[in-house]
Amino acid sequence: MKKIFASDYDGTLYLNETVSRTDLEAINDLRGKGHYFGLCSGRHLDSLLEEVDRYEIPFDFLVGNNGSAIMNQSREVLKIHTMDLENVIALREFFRKELSLEVYFLAVNNGFTFGNEIYQTGSTFMLNHTKTFDEFLSDNVSILFSEAIDPRNTQAIVKKLQERFPHLYIFNNQPFIDITQEYVVKTNGLKHIADYFKVSYSSVSVIGDSYNDIQMIQAFDGYVMRSGEKPIKKASTKHVNSVSEAIEDVLKD
Repeated sequence: MKKIFASDYDGTLYLNETVSRTDLEAINDLRGKGHYFGLCSGRHLDSLLEEVDRYEIPFDFLVGNNGSAIMNQSREVLKIHTMDLENVIALREFFRKELSLEVYFLAVNNGFTFGNEIYQTGSTFMLNHTKTFDEFLSDNVSILFSEAIDPRNTQAIVKKLQERFPHLYIFNNQPFIDITQEYVVKTNGLKHIADYFKVSYSSVSVIGDSYNDIQMIQAFDGYVMRSGEKPIKKASTKHVNSVSEAIEDVLKD
């Protein structure tokens, strides 16, 4: 029976500013046995492609933007979920009026790349990006994201946004805040992948370390990185030190 193994990237596969050779060997072992491996991340697709090329990460699929942008091994787009433009405009107005002193920027993403509206200087996130928020309003908007000036304030910002926009999914991806349409989460992105490969949902395994991983970990009885944030560890009893450790456990079955 074929299986799917999906890993979060930052803080999970990408740990201590690298991807370990041990994890890469485990991924190759998994795929060599006929199973599927991919990344499921809050990053947009262009960023994920840069990473898989940099570290030569073998993959069968990529799920980016917390489930809103999906690509296969041939780098063909399978799905881009889009946000309603009225939500995008309303969010920008809220950030301008209520959050502009608490975040560096608000960015809008089309699945591959992004443009931003800067409120405060000091962020080191992708400084070479010079496209503006308005350049993307005529494009399909996949996700919005922001960066808290004080990472400890991320959850408080998320709470403010959730109270104002209860119909949207808003994630703490500290220090980032990710915002998607209500049905767009990593879980649903992986269900799309399972349907694509004709693999049962019960044969999907996942691993993550942060708030935006909680739902998929609970949905697929997944693994949690021991190095992850404390609240995340309550999502599962399966605590591991690495992706390779989780893959080894999956292959025992």
